[in-house]
Amino acid sequence: MGRLAEQRGSMGPVLLVLLGLLVLLGWVLVGAAAGHATRAAEQARAIRAGELAQAGVAAARARLDAGSPAVPSGGLEFAGEEATGTYRVRVSPSGRGTYIVESFGESGGVERGVRAELAPPPESFVVLAGGSASVSYENLIELGSSLKIKGDINAHGDVALNVANGALSVGFLEVEGDVRAGGDVEIEAASTVLLATASARVKGGVEAGGDLLLRTRAGLLLTHSSITVEGPVAYAGTKTHEKRGGLGTHSVKINGPERKVDGVAVPALGEAAADVDFYEALVADLEARGLLRTVPADQACTVSRPTRVRGDLDCFRLRVEDGAVLVVDGSLEAFAADVAGLVYVRGGAVPNSRGHVEVDTLTLLELILSPFPAAGGGTIAATGDIEVSGAKLAALLAFGRDREGVLQILALSAGEDDRNNDVELGLGGLADALGGRSAAPLLLYAGGDGNITVRHMNVADAVAFQTLPLILVAGGDVNIDVSGLADALGSFTLESMPEIWQHVPPFLQETGTARVLSWQWLD
Repeated sequence: MGRLAEQRGSMGPVLLVLLGLLVLLGWVLVGAAAGHATRAAEQARAIRAGELAQAGVAAARARLDAGSPAVPSGGLEFAGEEATGTYRVRVSPSGRGTYIVESFGESGGVERGVRAELAPPPESFVVLAGGSASVSYENLIELGSSLKIKGDINAHGDVALNVANGALSVGFLEVEGDVRAGGDVEIEAASTVLLATASARVKGGVEAGGDLLLRTRAGLLLTHSSITVEGPVAYAGTKTHEKRGGLGTHSVKINGPERKVDGVAVPALGEAAADVDFYEALVADLEARGLLRTVPADQACTVSRPTRVRGDLDCFRLRVEDGAVLVVDGSLEAFAADVAGLVYVRGGAVPNSRGHVEVDTLTLLELILSPFPAAGGGTIAATGDIEVSGAKLAALLAFGRDREGVLQILALSAGEDDRNNDVELGLGGLADALGGRSAAPLLLYAGGDGNITVRHMNVADAVAFQTLPLILVAGGDVNIDVSGLADALGSFTLESMPEIWQHVPPFLQETGTARVLSWQWLD
């Protein structure tokens, strides 16, 4: 009994120590839980502060869209309040046609800031791609020829610019605007054989949400490849200059400042079911007013008033006069087409993806016999793919006034399962030598995940200066492929036209609003 009592007595201190350890552990766990709760609360406040900073950028964008109040040269400051906190914003001109927005959000004593670059409405772009964008200019025996893009190139994915010259060639690819990609940007200049110079030049800035790759390739003998960026350069990944080739020389120049960013914002185009709804509403309105007549296909190749064809339409030459509407409940094929009104090809009585259009030669503007402008602009809208193999956009020696309005080729999305939304345009006979002039503005649109491809080839041109006001908007990829053979002292220019947004259908007007170009957190 005494030994048992002795053992019990000796366990008392041990139990006290264990009890103390348990109390200490409890305090540690309580402290850790409190610290975790505190950090979680701080993180929550930081998230709310970041959301408020982004709300300030959205408010700045709305002000730029409204155009009121105007941003003075010294900048504009304003503040706002939401349920979770406040934000304060400063908007300053960048000096190159855009605006720098610094927005700071505060929630529960925590502040976060974001710096963004915004383009004012309407943004002067030539390319807006929900996928990737590529511009390729390849020449053989070219003496002083060039491809110019006057406007920005924007892509949610990657952007690739390529100029390649063969033997006895001097060719230039020039972008008079900004190059902007949510992914990577790749610029390549290649003089591939001998006695050649290839030059790629971006007169604005370059922004990449991924990597920036500058690649020069030089040929065997007496070749030079160069890349120049005049404006600021920003990228979220890495910048690399890759040299390839033989005995030629290489040059890469970045004249503007460089900076790292957290991302580049080129939003993908949303599903645009509204594009079909817009034209279906037009058809319904014509039907309700008794204005839409139905005729056999062989009587629908010349249209001067609202007309419908039930089924496919095949014309040697299709002519749709200004103010007329042609509705095709099938597909459309024409050897030649002269469109000044509206052609809506919808695949059937109910819009579907079989509304294809194929035109061998599309004459959008002939002024050689018409010195006065035509009212409005022609539109081809279809729920399937659109292919135009040869487009004659401006006749030779046309000395009349320019045409008013915008010419539109629109591949519409008939629904989520519609994969036939591509536009392919082959340019031919565009403002030929010495008599060349600007053609009518042209808008190409590919809804859904549709792609746009533009091809143009110059052969044996001399002193030919060709300008096409052009805007390309695609939910998928945009590809511009221009090539030349035996040209001398010529240029092919694709030029943005901001005024185009005054004429496009409502479902496209938002693409002409102010938009965020790049952004980075300031903390």
